[in-house]
Amino acid sequence: MDETYAFTLNLGHQIDEKARAAAANDNSPGAADFMRRRIMRELKPALDRLGLPLFWFALEISPDGKLHIHGAIAARKHEIPAIEKALCRAGGAWTPVPGSSQVHTKRQFNAEGWFNYCDEDLAKTGRVIDGPLFYIPDELRRRARARYMADRDELIEFLRGENQRRMRP
Repeated sequence: MDETYAFTLNLGHQIDEKARAAAANDNSPGAADFMRRRIMRELKPALDRLGLPLFWFALEISPDGKLHIHGAIAARKHEIPAIEKALCRAGGAWTPVPGSSQVHTKRQFNAEGWFNYCDEDLAKTGRVIDGPLFYIPDELRRRARARYMADRDELIEFLRGENQRRMRP
């Protein structure tokens, strides 16, 4: 069964430059789409499964000006080493920094907290990178909308019941 893993991917210099060039090119869908295609291209042959796992990500500029990605992927625990290798290939040749790695994955326990963390520097990143800074697949959007609508309907029913109780003499 799939579990959700948070990930951070540091991009190599050449891929960073290509992503920025994709964002600056008016004929290109942008840096997020450039990275989405790279990740999908590397994940497909790396995993022994039908279809790709669901994943999403946000682009972010680090304090030292380097582009990196924070995101999440639904995967089986035994797939994580292959996913990490695929993400590294998608991120390109990376110069190691003491005390860090190109990719870091961790079982995600607080989806809302991780999403908020990924979202917190979008304004800063948007001043450097043009175009969409997130990749969220349609299937994930559909699931989120269905969940929202179910929660909304449940809340409406609860509030109707509360109002009826208050109206009784």
